[in-house]
Amino acid sequence: MKTLDQVEARIPIDAVHTPGDGTSEFIIPANGAGSYYLTGNIDVGKANGITVAAAGVTIDLNGFAVRRTANAGGTGIRIETAASACVVRNGSVRGFEVGVRARPEDNPGSSGAPAGRLHHLKVTNCSGTGVIIGDGWEIADCGLFENGSGIAAGIGACTIQHCVVNASSQGNGMTLSGGTVLGCVVTRNKGAGIIMFSGTITDCLTESNGGDGIVGDLRSMISHCTSTHNGANGITAGSPGVISGCTVFGNDQDGILVSDDCEVLNNTSTQNGRGNGITTGAGIHATGKANQIRGNNTTENDIGINAGGIGNLIDGNHVRNNTGPGIQVTTANGKNVIIRNVAGNNVNSYTGIASGNQVAPIDTNFTATSPFANFQN
Repeated sequence: MKTLDQVEARIPIDAVHTPGDGTSEFIIPANGAGSYYLTGNIDVGKANGITVAAAGVTIDLNGFAVRRTANAGGTGIRIETAASACVVRNGSVRGFEVGVRARPEDNPGSSGAPAGRLHHLKVTNCSGTGVIIGDGWEIADCGLFENGSGIAAGIGACTIQHCVVNASSQGNGMTLSGGTVLGCVVTRNKGAGIIMFSGTITDCLTESNGGDGIVGDLRSMISHCTSTHNGANGITAGSPGVISGCTVFGNDQDGILVSDDCEVLNNTSTQNGRGNGITTGAGIHATGKANQIRGNNTTENDIGINAGGIGNLIDGNHVRNNTGPGIQVTTANGKNVIIRNVAGNNVNSYTGIASGNQVAPIDTNFTATSPFANFQN
């Protein structure tokens, strides 16, 4: 025979075991490290639903909801700065200003409670931000729907994987300082889809967001993503950055936009630059210096490839059926190098290249002897 504590070793969240105060329905105190679970839905009338003050706490929502039923605002689950390495999983949070908060309200630049995890949560109808986390968090298999904005990750690297962020009414789908975003779907948010200062974004879909689909600000690698029908650019990267193996389609401005020292490799960029009366959107647009643009397929954009900087390499791309120039280089004497490309059925395939750049011979019938020759048909 086993005691009840042996059968269910966890602690229920209720008025007896985790009593609250004037601002929180329930509190897990600083000396209360352990495993907790819900026995039913929590209807919240105070500012906060559950406040966690202890490190190393695991909360299993057990399929139930923490939900706002009276008043407005507040936080569904509030994890204080000292409460490191906490886990919240298996349930839903809805109707607050912030769904889950692990970074203090009065110090948004703080790293907050570090190294926690959110798994299998649904966060909905929060007027501010669905999830606000600090340094070193992992968010996996979560859904955020119809919040003001989706996920805001603070200082340090975080991991977000296999999450869906949809229909944020005010801001971005995800905003991160750094880390990894893997296999996420981010759609129909008013702002940008995913913004990351530095890190990797892989196998994600961003669609129909009001701003850019994906932004890798600095030192970012963006690979095998799809970014379509966004209200600004499909994918952008700062210096240095890598965009590889991605598909960008039907974005209002540029398909891919980079500044300096980036590699743009083996992407497909189609039908970009046709929204809101824009006629200068490029499949790939490099505004700065020392970028490599190689092995891409750019078709049916306003402009195929547009390089406006210095010392860029445009090599081995397929540029076809664009309504404006195929390859356009606007900086005279920019020492840009254009070799081994295939361009055809554009308004001007190569004639939009300013003087003082290095353009390999342009061949129309395979008679050029240079191994670097560009082809036009």
